Amino acid sequence: MTTGAETDVRITNATRLSLLSQVRTLSNDNAWKEFVDTYWSLIYGVARKSRLEHHDAEEIAQEVIIEVAGKMKEFRYDRSKGSFRAWLRNLTRTGQGRSGIGRSRAP
Repeated sequence: MTTGAETDVRITNATRLSLLSQVRTLSNDNAWKEFVDTYWSLIYGVARKSRLEHHDAEEIAQEVIIEVAGKMKEFRYDRSKGSFRAWLRNLTRTGQGRSGIGRSRAP
């Protein structure tokens, strides 16, 4: 017998997988709005936990969203390699390193 909570988890997972499928099309504005609404706080939060100021964390989040948009057409979700959220966290951390945002700059 399936509980309501188990059903909700399966529906949520299916919805997220369908969202990942929908954002493969860059022109799908509704899907991208939902994607940003869903994952912005995760990306921003990872950047803030790295002690970035608010505006730097927002810039990193924007860069990560742009990077994800560029990768989604070929992206293949494979749960055995980790969760999608873990992939986003990794992109955020590596994005910080590439951008140099938040690093102290010499005068």
